[in-house]
Amino acid sequence: MNHFENDAKKPEAIAAFSDYLDGLAPGQVRDTGRLETLLALCWEDLTGSSDGGMEGNKLFGRMESVEWWPPLLTLKIERHGGVFLGSSRTELQHWAIDISKKIASLGVAAIVNTGPRNSDWMWRLSRTMSQGRF
Repeated sequence: MNHFENDAKKPEAIAAFSDYLDGLAPGQVRDTGRLETLLALCWEDLTGSSDGGMEGNKLFGRMESVEWWPPLLTLKIERHGGVFLGSSRTELQHWAIDISKKIASLGVAAIVNTGPRNSDWMWRLSRTMSQGRF
């Protein structure tokens, strides 16, 4: 779903993103603030961008290992959906954006262990409380 509803601005958003990338030196991108905003604005206009349940608004504050090797921008993003359902695992998605072809490709997605399951933590807490050790 596009959370940036002004369809008249879509071509401008892709052009602004492309222009920004043109000004970057190849290699690791350390300051991603402006980049993530520009990418989010045109995300839904990139072929393949909805793979893996991805949406442009999910980029904010979650882009990692961002690299620019023209015409490819690569990044990783951690998806937390399972954590909210009690899982201790998150999915780490690897993306490659080819700005020349306006394609976003989801590569290998890895499962990352983030700690004990929330339900395990809750069980330990309830046990501690029942034993009067809280």
